[in-house]
Amino acid sequence: KSILELLDLGPGNYFLDAQSIADDLLFHVAERVAPYGAAIGMVYGERALGNIQKRLRGKKQEAKRIEIKLGHTSNLPFNQEQFSVVLYRNTRHVHNFQRVMQEAWRVSERNARIVVCHSYWEYELPANAPAEVKKALQDIQSPQFKNGVDFMEQFQSLPWRSVDFDVYTLVSNQDEHKLRYNGAWRTYLREILGGEKYYCPEDIQKIINYIEQNKVPMRADRYLGIGKSP
Repeated sequence: KSILELLDLGPGNYFLDAQSIADDLLFHVAERVAPYGAAIGMVYGERALGNIQKRLRGKKQEAKRIEIKLGHTSNLPFNQEQFSVVLYRNTRHVHNFQRVMQEAWRVSERNARIVVCHSYWEYELPANAPAEVKKALQDIQSPQFKNGVDFMEQFQSLPWRSVDFDVYTLVSNQDEHKLRYNGAWRTYLREILGGEKYYCPEDIQKIINYIEQNKVPMRADRYLGIGKSP
C-alpha cells in the first residue's frame, strides 16, 4: 500500500506487477484503477501461476479487474505502450538489467512510471567471523553490482524523463530503528537463504545463533527507484 501511495494510481490506469506473488497487492490496485483500468500480474512458472489463480478464485468479486500472465521480465508478453505503471519487486531476480528496462519501456506509455525495489543489507561482522557466516551474509545481498557501480546508480544513469528515490529500513535487529514495515529480520533472512540459496534450516539457525550471540548489528534497507519512461 505504501508503494501505491507513492504512485498515485487512479481510474483508468493499467498496472503491471512483473514479479507477482500471491499477496493482496493486485487487489489493492484493482480497487484504485476501477472501473476502466486493470491490474495485471506476471509470473515465471506454472506453480506460481497456480498459487495466484487459487487466491483469485477465493475472491471472485474483487478479482474482476485482475489478470495473470505467464512470462519473463526480459521478454514481456504484452503489446507496446500498454501500461501506466510497471513494478519490479526485487532486483534479486533481475539478471539482465538493461534488457529488462528496455522491455519495461516498450510496454509502457509515454511518461509511465517504472518502479524497481532493491534491498541492501548492512552489517558489521567481527574480523574472526566463521567463513560460512561471511558467505551466508554475502548470499543475502542482491547481486546487482557492475564494474563497482551499485544498482541505484545504474538505475539513475538510464535516460529517464525524471527519476525519484525512496528508502526505508525494512528489517532490523536494532531497537533504535523505526521500521516503516514491521519486519522480522530472522524471517527475512530465512526466506532468502532457505528459499533462494537452498541452505538447510539447521545451517540457517547456526547463522542466526552466531548473529545473536555476537550481537552483530544487522538491517535491510529497501531502495525504491521510480523512473518516468522516455
